Amino acid sequence: MDIEFQGHYRIDVQGQILAQGTQDEMIVFHPLNTTEGWQGVRFDQTPATNPESVLEYCEFAYGHATDGK
Repeated sequence: MDIEFQGHYRIDVQGQILAQGTQDEMIVFHPLNTTEGWQGVRFDQTPATNPESVLEYCEFAYGHATDGK
């Protein structure tokens, strides 16, 4: 499964994220424009009391974070 970013966006997790691929069907996070990239996944200020996030069999490609956050 592909998660394709159409611009220089990011995922800000304020709760929980469940991305559970399999060995045969990985989840690939990538940008449409590989030169521009995307900004990745952020867990900034996510409360410690939130349910645990799970990222299994995921691939993250062409991340280009620029804001230092």
